[in-house]
Amino acid sequence: MANFVQLYKSTDFNAPSLMGQVGSLTALLTTVLVTGYVTAGVGNITRASNIATVSLGTANSTLVTGNYVTIAGCAQTDYNGTFQITVINSTTFTYVVANSPATPATGTITYKKAPLGWSVPFTGTNIAAYRSNDVASNRFYLLVNDAGGMPGGALEASVRGYESMTDVYTGIQPFPTVAQSANGICWRKSRDVSVTTRAWTIIGDDKTFYLLTNDFASVGTSNLFGFGSFPSQKPADSFNTFLIGYTNFNTNQGSGALSHGFSAQPVVIGSATTGLYIARPYTQLGSSFNAGICNWVQGWFGNSATLTFPHPVDGGTYLVQPIFHEVTNGFVCIRGRIPGVYHHLHGFPYNHYDQITGVTNLPGVTLTILSFSVGTSSSGQLAFDTFGPWN
Repeated sequence: MANFVQLYKSTDFNAPSLMGQVGSLTALLTTVLVTGYVTAGVGNITRASNIATVSLGTANSTLVTGNYVTIAGCAQTDYNGTFQITVINSTTFTYVVANSPATPATGTITYKKAPLGWSVPFTGTNIAAYRSNDVASNRFYLLVNDAGGMPGGALEASVRGYESMTDVYTGIQPFPTVAQSANGICWRKSRDVSVTTRAWTIIGDDKTFYLLTNDFASVGTSNLFGFGSFPSQKPADSFNTFLIGYTNFNTNQGSGALSHGFSAQPVVIGSATTGLYIARPYTQLGSSFNAGICNWVQGWFGNSATLTFPHPVDGGTYLVQPIFHEVTNGFVCIRGRIPGVYHHLHGFPYNHYDQITGVTNLPGVTLTILSFSVGTSSSGQLAFDTFGPWN
């Protein structure tokens, strides 16, 4: 099922672990993007009209209404597939089924939290290249080298985008280029080489995803990275794919990533954001360039120049959509919208994973607050559209 948005957490039932070990990040990304969480057994499935009711053999309190799960193993094939669910309780959820399959379902039935719909066309030892399956995207490649060859070893992975690849070691038109960043971009995993598990969050769809990794203690303070296509202001944009991460390796005070980018005067149109690269300019010519983020307000959330919360005039929460911008051939321009992301203007009023609903001009949208940090101190928050779509 194309273009659904899903939120994944390290606290989910059967979620993979992230730690300071080689291969930990590629294993996590492969699970979330490609295969889905570990398959679990279903007690039974019954049907009334077009509603299938799933009874689980083992309770799963981490599923929520709006999640997508994949059902397999039913002899009556109408029950099989990926479906958006309504959660009744920790052992029961429902979904809409086509036609009128026999009830109860028979077979060895399983379910899993569905993956985002990417592929992994090339792999090596603790190295993997990921690619969107959605033909509406550019389908550029994300190469993740989690083999421990960077200065921080198993604490970090090196990532780089490519417009095309022929194997896991060979790519064309990289972003960033080697001249721009010799080792690529750093996605940080942990502050020590150990099997201590670290909190993480991924939210995305079949074209774009964001990764929060907590390399130290608190679940609410995380690094914030991202990769994928974004809605462009240019019609028929063939190169509207971004990659963002830290530009320095083996440090707890990384420079770059969405978290750091928002803290470093993002309102200044024309200023580049450290660690943010787009495949090519709006002209569609040339190669990778260093783009910028604008959130339209002076200061940043969790810091200066914020509105009182709740807004005293109407009791509301105020949000804006941040954008990517660029300077090409002397022109300062908006390249496109950062998909699925909203910036609230109220400092740091929410808790990690708090949800906001009923926002004016966003009817039916549920926003999830994700908190992050810049190094060991300055904390901020973004609001993510939890169920999408992000198009």
